[in-house]
Amino acid sequence: MAPGSGRTPLLVGTYEIATPDGGHPPEQTNFYTVGGVPVKNYKIWFPILPKSSERFIHIGHLSHGCISIIDYDKYPQIHDYLIKHRGKGKNGDTIVALLQVIK
Repeated sequence: MAPGSGRTPLLVGTYEIATPDGGHPPEQTNFYTVGGVPVKNYKIWFPILPKSSERFIHIGHLSHGCISIIDYDKYPQIHDYLIKHRGKGKNGDTIVALLQVIK
């Protein structure tokens, strides 16, 4: 987590992972490469609900309270898996997974 970001780690609990909310600005993650090539789907981030906390699952090693996937080779596989596993969350939102944070 970036120092001074004002963010804290996710609290213990179960969170829903929503479908992507659109592409994020390339300059935030286009420097994550494999063999000098940007990682496939690097602009696609998955919101962690509730969206009001502005936390995401995304590629990278920098974070402002998000869950960062640091294995760049596996990010395309993780992305594709999540996209293919949609369902309905507890509030009727379309989600792709549940995330459980334990102590």
